[in-house]
Amino acid sequence: MAIALLCCTAAATGRTVEPEVHASNGVPVTISADDAAQRYEYTAPAIMLSDNRGFFFVAAVDHGGAKTPVLVSGTLMYRGGWRFYDQAFLPDGEELPGKFDGRHAFSCASAQGCMRSENFQVAPTAAQIQKHAENGILPIQLRAGSLNPVVIHVPVSYFDAVREVLAAE
Repeated sequence: MAIALLCCTAAATGRTVEPEVHASNGVPVTISADDAAQRYEYTAPAIMLSDNRGFFFVAAVDHGGAKTPVLVSGTLMYRGGWRFYDQAFLPDGEELPGKFDGRHAFSCASAQGCMRSENFQVAPTAAQIQKHAENGILPIQLRAGSLNPVVIHVPVSYFDAVREVLAAE
């Protein structure tokens, strides 16, 4: 019965997930569509961080013809006190404007403290990607103040794929 309810709810709202579309560079891009809201999300595959410390993906949104920049969105996870990630930097120290929010605590039964998660979004420009990419990878350092840096390694091919599929739709 629950399966039928989920099916009918999805159909009633117009929300669908289309099969993956492969960009010319071979990267699959998933298009999640909500036709009723005229909102379409274009997402490259998620990349898990080592030691299950979170994940990120490259994505863009088209909402009624207004398209976001191609961005990196993700979640960092750790145990202990809040870190309050609030900065992102490229390899030469150039700061990337970002959105840091969505903080959650869960699984607090451990002597090591609660498991915590913090969401982030950054949108490097095409020029920044070209300037800072090394061997097809864009390193981005996320920081909580000047402490607890985490470096994510974003494949440039994911930016290219999302940009290409977004432009073709």
